[in-house]
Amino acid sequence: MKGVRPLCIHNADEYYKYLAPMTVGYWNTSGDLVKDNKGEYLYACQGTRESYRRSLLKNRLNYIDSYWKAGPYSAEKSLSSYWMRINGNDAINTSDSGDMDNIDLDASPNFSITPYLNQYLTVGYDKIYTPQEKSYASIPKTIPAINSLTTKFNGTDTISESLVYIPGTTFIKSLGDLSNKYISEWHFSSESDI
Repeated sequence: MKGVRPLCIHNADEYYKYLAPMTVGYWNTSGDLVKDNKGEYLYACQGTRESYRRSLLKNRLNYIDSYWKAGPYSAEKSLSSYWMRINGNDAINTSDSGDMDNIDLDASPNFSITPYLNQYLTVGYDKIYTPQEKSYASIPKTIPAINSLTTKFNGTDTISESLVYIPGTTFIKSLGDLSNKYISEWHFSSESDI
């Protein structure tokens, strides 16, 4: 492969240019062995750090946006949010036949969300958002529903076609188990990684 240096050669080159002057030393133009105790050449090993700056700014601004509900975390039905219609199962108004006393009503409005990055998570139920929950990368966070919605899901009131918004889906890894949400309509954002 012309013009491409193998990784082992690249690492050896970095060692002899930047690390060896600190550990072994180097011969200067006078013929003396000089040991660099201060690490004066280590800065060059880091390069321009352009990609580090870019990722740091992107992740930090995403974290701030999630806190202030700005950018991809803004209003419902934005281009970077999921929204769905979920249904609770009501023992009184159900279309299921048979003895309802023996049936477990497992509908749950709570979400277990796993983000890619550290961020604040919230879920909107019919334009009312839950308090923000601080979450950490790759750790599932359960977002409890609003009390009035939980009461409806437990069967004391009928809930049908409740609209749910999950903003900031660009950095969401998983929404957990959705089987007990009884989803009748679903909208994925175009930038989803889920």
